[in-house]
Amino acid sequence: MQKWVNMVEVNCAPSREAEFHDWYNNVHIVDRMNSQGYTGIRRYEAREIRDGRGKFLAVWGVEANDLEQMLKARLADRQAEESAGRSSAARNNLTTPIWRDVFWRQISEQVVSGYKRSGRQRWVNLIELHCSPGREVEFHEWYENIHIPDILKSPGYAGVRRYEIRDARDGRGKYLAIYYIESDDIDETMRIRRANREIEAKLGRSSASRNDLIMSVWRDVLWKEIHEYVNPGKEATGSPFAC
Repeated sequence: MQKWVNMVEVNCAPSREAEFHDWYNNVHIVDRMNSQGYTGIRRYEAREIRDGRGKFLAVWGVEANDLEQMLKARLADRQAEESAGRSSAARNNLTTPIWRDVFWRQISEQVVSGYKRSGRQRWVNLIELHCSPGREVEFHEWYENIHIPDILKSPGYAGVRRYEIRDARDGRGKYLAIYYIESDDIDETMRIRRANREIEAKLGRSSASRNDLIMSVWRDVLWKEIHEYVNPGKEATGSPFAC
């Protein structure tokens, strides 16, 4: 079964945020989890508004061997929800989409050795990038065997999932890395990570030491988790992360 994430970024009017969260958690998630293939969702709020990103991010976990068929079924469900007045549009356009239905296929996952879920705040650090043309084998070897092990040595980093975009669109990167972080002091966590990054660069372990192997689209976009839901009976397999 192939694993995917469906990423959706939105804004809503500040005066309507309570209404927005109530609708999202109690109506929209319930509806979407009744659609085939959806295993769970994590919702996030941006640490800072930057680069035209939305304030709120939803990362929907999906398992499907035939994504096109699943999306056709989801479209039919969405139309039924709109007809029943359960969509955001039926609430006087409660949300303003920034990006909608950006699909990424999971290509790898690494979890820090001995990981156990903590009670600390949970964050994700999103990084999108391209690699230099013709150097994808080198890129994946460096990322999996050097870069990720280095990053997972930094305090607070729990694991990473890597993805390849389903189709190039909207200036997004071809590759996405989602770093899972558990920290009650994200500023200190990132300060330590930046210090470690400088050491790695001096040791020749960074992408820059490989003749600019990568081209960043977005780097260090941090989001704090605000809600998680795992679909009963549809839990993603083989991972400590719900989605």
